[in-house]
Amino acid sequence: MNSSWGWHPEQKLDELFHPDARFILVRRLRDEGLSEVVAYLSFRFDMEEGEEVAYLYEVHVCSSCRRQSLGRILTDQIRRVASHYKMSSVMLTVFEGATLCNGLQDDL
Repeated sequence: MNSSWGWHPEQKLDELFHPDARFILVRRLRDEGLSEVVAYLSFRFDMEEGEEVAYLYEVHVCSSCRRQSLGRILTDQIRRVASHYKMSSVMLTVFEGATLCNGLQDDL
């Protein structure tokens, strides 16, 4: 996917390791316990036009786990978190060409 904003690895690291960054993880369950992360959502509580919002920064689902509703499950969870903390809404930016994200955007 190409974005008009481009890919900036240093900015992505700053975003991921920002002190306000929060994550919801989905891990594969194995007989011996939890193992690798197969999906995650990153977000922050932020202000947007004077309103407190949960801003969704990234949703990633590993290719072998796509089409199993994990994206929808993650967005359901962020909506619950936002509601619990009295956020006015959940926001995200979807770049042109991010066709896999269109359904998630509609869900929010």
